[in-house]
Amino acid sequence: MVNSMATATLLRESHIQQDHTAWLGEVRIALVTLGMKMDACQENWEFDFRKEYESGSTPFDAAVHAHDFWWQQLLAESRDECERVA
Repeated sequence: MVNSMATATLLRESHIQQDHTAWLGEVRIALVTLGMKMDACQENWEFDFRKEYESGSTPFDAAVHAHDFWWQQLLAESRDECERVA
């Protein structure tokens, strides 16, 4: 019985991961329509896509949230740089 439960859990987690992977692919496409590339931005400022997925955000809504987050980070960095130079 334990093995059956473990197998069921693994299958459920695999299904969730597959769904997350497909969802994330749609987020990537939505980000391109917003003029942003996920990998470049995510490398500099990590956005919590897992949290967006688990909260039930649509791929487009998650893309908009990431877009806004990355722009805020970029502007804060630019502001800090301007203050150092001034």
